[in-house]
Amino acid sequence: VAAGGDHGDSTDNEHGTPTQRWRADHARYFAWVADRRYRVKRITWNGVAVDYLYVGRDDRSLARALETIRAALDFYGTRYGPYPHRTLVIAETPALGGGVGGIAYSQLIMLPANLRHSKGGGIVFYDAAVTPELAHQWWGMTVGTREAEDDWLNEGFAEFASWDLERDREARDSSRRHQNGDRDYRRWEYVDQAHFGLDRTVLQPDSAFDDMAASEVATYAKPAFMLEMLQGLVGRDTLDSILRPYAPNSRLRTRRPPELGALAESAPGRELTGCL
Repeated sequence: VAAGGDHGDSTDNEHGTPTQRWRADHARYFAWVADRRYRVKRITWNGVAVDYLYVGRDDRSLARALETIRAALDFYGTRYGPYPHRTLVIAETPALGGGVGGIAYSQLIMLPANLRHSKGGGIVFYDAAVTPELAHQWWGMTVGTREAEDDWLNEGFAEFASWDLERDREARDSSRRHQNGDRDYRRWEYVDQAHFGLDRTVLQPDSAFDDMAASEVATYAKPAFMLEMLQGLVGRDTLDSILRPYAPNSRLRTRRPPELGALAESAPGRELTGCL
């Protein structure tokens, strides 16, 4: 059993079962997982205690998965401020189907159980799934949004962060180049929607979309490409100076698009009117 938050005490009950307690401070969403088959791999990275729950064998793919988690915590912590909790749980969840990339909650990430060993992709698919979910610990769990209206501030930022992480890893390790096709997939998804006249504006509530695929492009792809464009205009260092205080200063707050636009416009040396 594991849950988002810090594990507290455990009480043995008369009928032989324990009652376990977790405490979660600054939590936006709470969830828990349980499976009698779970094995646990524990690591500590940058002061964060990470529990990795999995079912089945412990093989090289698990070591590579933990390498990705370390890289993500380093990269996101440098760019957007330190991970804001002492603990993190990542659970491979048999109940999740193969069509689900992952689900993020405060201090807890659920992934499909067979993702690391999937045929034809394996750890490549795994990296593309876990890195956006880890980014949600900043974008979605720390910086809150009105998901029914502004979910792009959650999903688009997480996509952008994961793409930037992969570019950074490719620059350090040439063997990783062209392994992660998530950005290319989003690009062609966007082009396809535009070609068939299904391109939709980002700034509208979920209920206003008349097509599920158009909603996905407007929520995931277009905001991530907008952030890439912004980074190209102002430079990575300037964008970091904008976003690094944004996440920690938004803890337990719900942000709206005008606030982000005003923050970006404060960047020195560049006129951004019309870009946001």
